[in-house]
Amino acid sequence: MFYIILQYIFIAVVFGIAVWYVIKLFKDSFTSKESCSKGCGCDTSAKPKDDSSLS
Repeated sequence: MFYIILQYIFIAVVFGIAVWYVIKLFKDSFTSKESCSKGCGCDTSAKPKDDSSLS
């Protein structure tokens, strides 16, 4: 009986960590103002290169 309770506690902890991780991903992707909505940290405010000097 003790091992069954221990298994349920372990599953609850793993499930709680997974829920926390998913919530963190959603929160980071929506609160990020400096990067794209994917949450990867790329900078979308960078200006493209001016290729007119090559011609």
